[in-house]
Amino acid sequence: MKAWFPPPDFTPDEIEQGWRLLRWQDRVRYALTFELLLMMLAIVLALLLAGCGGDHPTPPPPPPPPSQLPLTLGPGVSWAVTQGSSPHALTNGVLVFQQCAVQSDGTQPCWDSYVQVDYAIDLTWAHSITLDYEITGNAPVFLHSSPGNTCPGPATLVLLLERSNDSALTIPTYRLFSMPSAIPLGLGKVSYTVSMDAPGWINVQGQSNMGDTLANVARLGFGLGGGCFAAHGVALSEGNAQLAIVGYTVR
Repeated sequence: MKAWFPPPDFTPDEIEQGWRLLRWQDRVRYALTFELLLMMLAIVLALLLAGCGGDHPTPPPPPPPPSQLPLTLGPGVSWAVTQGSSPHALTNGVLVFQQCAVQSDGTQPCWDSYVQVDYAIDLTWAHSITLDYEITGNAPVFLHSSPGNTCPGPATLVLLLERSNDSALTIPTYRLFSMPSAIPLGLGKVSYTVSMDAPGWINVQGQSNMGDTLANVARLGFGLGGGCFAAHGVALSEGNAQLAIVGYTVR
C-alpha cells in the first residue's frame, strides 16, 4: 500500500474513507496482477504441449536401410513346392503342373499349393510385391479340386508371406495371402503387383490382420488355389502347363 498523509483539515471520517479507497485500489491491482500471471502460465503450458507433440501428427518412420529394399529374387534361387501332394524343389524356378483324374468324390489326388523360398526379412517398410511369371503349355484345364473345396470359380494364384516359427501351420496370422486380388491361372506372361496395405491381404481365417508377420517373414512365395481357399492346391485335368518364375520383387 502506498504511503498517504491526509491533509491537516480532513475530519476523522474523511481520513478513514481515504484509507479504505487506498486499500480497495491495492486489491484491484493485486487481482489484475494475479490474473495476468495465470494467463502467462497458460500460454507457457500451451507452448510446452505443442513442443511435445500436442495435436501434431506422429512423424513418419524412417525409410528402410538401402541394403534391404528393393529385393529381387530370380528363378535361380531355391524355389520349392513346400505344400502339396508331392513337395519338391523346382529346377530353375519352373513349376510343372501335375495332372490327375478327378475322383468320384470330385477331388483330385494330386495338387501343388505353396511355392516358396526361404528368405528371412523385415517387410515392415515394404510398399509392394511384384511377381513376374509366364505360363506355357498346351490347352491346360486348371482345377482347384482339393478335398473340401466345393466353391465355384477359377483356379487362381496369390502372393504368400509366411512368418518364422510356422512349421506346424497352426497360427492363423502367420501366413498372409493376397486373396482379394487373386489372379486366374492361364497361359501367358503376367506381372502381378500387390500393395502391402492390410486390406490387400488376408490370413488363414480370412481376416485382414497381419499381426507381426511382416516384421518376421521367413518365407516368400505364392500360393495356388481358388474357390473356397486361397492356396489349397491346383492341378490339371487336361492338357499340360508349366509356370516359370521370372522375378519376385519387393519394393
